[in-house]
Amino acid sequence: MYNQRRRQQRPAMTPEQMEAQAKQLKKCYEAVTSPRAKRIGMTILGLTLLGIFLGTVAPSPVSIDDMDKSKYQAALVAAEHVPGYHQALDDLNYEQAHVDEAKVWFWRFRSEHRARVNKREEKKSVALARFTAKQNEKNALVSQAKAAVGIWSPYGIEETKAQFWQTFQEGKDMGKRMTFYDMFFSMFQSNRDENAGAFFARWAIKILMNYTIGMFVSIVRFLFQLGSIVWSYSPNPASGILFFCVAMFSACSLIGAFVLLIWGSCIGIFSFCAKQGGANGRRGQNDGYDSRRVQDHNHSD
Repeated sequence: MYNQRRRQQRPAMTPEQMEAQAKQLKKCYEAVTSPRAKRIGMTILGLTLLGIFLGTVAPSPVSIDDMDKSKYQAALVAAEHVPGYHQALDDLNYEQAHVDEAKVWFWRFRSEHRARVNKREEKKSVALARFTAKQNEKNALVSQAKAAVGIWSPYGIEETKAQFWQTFQEGKDMGKRMTFYDMFFSMFQSNRDENAGAFFARWAIKILMNYTIGMFVSIVRFLFQLGSIVWSYSPNPASGILFFCVAMFSACSLIGAFVLLIWGSCIGIFSFCAKQGGANGRRGQNDGYDSRRVQDHNHSD
């Protein structure tokens, strides 16, 4: 009722206001369709396509022969079979389970159980130190193997792509969860004055905003992961910075293209529906006008 009352009390636009609004729309249209705007749009489109190409189908600039591949695979196998690594991991898991077993209800406030947990924590600390040493030894072997092939190798590029698509999926999942929570909490809200068109438009904008936020979070998360990947291959500073910039440019192009695609699709659908609704409304008005003319003609006869 309040919204209906506001719509009823809203004053009609004067001819001067309508003319000023038309001029503003004309200026916006001319600014968007100007040659400068077209050049900027084509430049952005070209850069986006270049970033998509670099992030999807561009080949690695560094080729690796079969001997280097064999050495790399052998180094990774050696890293997975560091002497004592699996035994140290099993000991750590056993001591962790032993500590968890001693943590009964309110063990911090019970001296007997607190002493038992502290005693087992000491054994766990020793096991953790052994495992950390073996883990560092394994990481050193992996780093040596990665440094031998380089960050620009197919292995570095494939690892970067895999990390990007993982964070991309996490961003989409975040958008789905946000939409689910919005739908859940909307069950406790009601707006009876809202028609079907406004309802669908509001939810479409909500979903688009949720996915946009999810994509923004995914690109930030990917950039943090990208730094770790570049660091693991131990490149020289110039090569590492260049690879980071190229990967960031490709990721931003892919994410930007996805966001623009979903927004453009939604805007196109709503524009089509609005045009169809306007055409149907004008057709209904013309049919009503023709029927009145026929009735008036029959009465005159």
